[in-house]
Amino acid sequence: MPPADGPEEVREMNLAFAKMMEELALSKENLMRAAKLAVAGEMAAAMSHEIRTPLGILRSSAQLLSREKNLSAEGAEVVTFITTETERLNKLVSTLMDSASPRSPEFSLHDMAALVKHAVAMLRMQANKNQIALEYVTHNHAATNVMVECDGEQITQVVLNLLLNAIQVLPSGGKVRVTLYEAKESVTVSVADNGVGVSDAQKEQIFDPFFTQRPGGIGLGLAVSKQIVTAHFGSLTVEKSALADTGADFRMKLPKQQLH
Repeated sequence: MPPADGPEEVREMNLAFAKMMEELALSKENLMRAAKLAVAGEMAAAMSHEIRTPLGILRSSAQLLSREKNLSAEGAEVVTFITTETERLNKLVSTLMDSASPRSPEFSLHDMAALVKHAVAMLRMQANKNQIALEYVTHNHAATNVMVECDGEQITQVVLNLLLNAIQVLPSGGKVRVTLYEAKESVTVSVADNGVGVSDAQKEQIFDPFFTQRPGGIGLGLAVSKQIVTAHFGSLTVEKSALADTGADFRMKLPKQQLH
């Protein structure tokens, strides 16, 4: 690296070199994450037929059994369990396949405030069921018409993933606060909680495929979310929450307009 002192031209070259190295490191990180997701997706695609065919048979059989008039209460419970688990496995295969070849964003103007409100509304019932306080606030009067050029479906998916992560890791009585910040050229969606938080060591892996802190989780939600946000030329980071001494604050920052 060029010396930090010296003539102005040398200092500028040093700054440019440092920026280039930072961008190269970020590119390497994104490529490695995408490669891991692609491998997972390719495996799912290869196994899709072998897995989905028996799953379909199990689901159809369970549906037939559920119509039996003399089915015992215990039998009905087992049928419900089979149906639920086959649906869960089918969704898992779909998630893995989507990670192999995520579609490119279809950019159009969307009101970010409306997208975030919709995501919060969809998970309000689940938060209440888990006795989690879910709060949505805006900053700098970013209440309506926060227009952003993005893929509305994909960005909604990211917000839902962040909310689900927070709701599922918090104990009863926990709190989640969603905040929308608007700047001149960007918007930021913050999903903060008062849970156990994310350690410095976990921050290095939190967006890696198959890394999870939740029992039963598969560790793809944050990895896919990072991939989506990167495709929108934005950033997805985690920092310490302002809600408590512990807790995590996931922040998605997106430019308002894309360069086509």
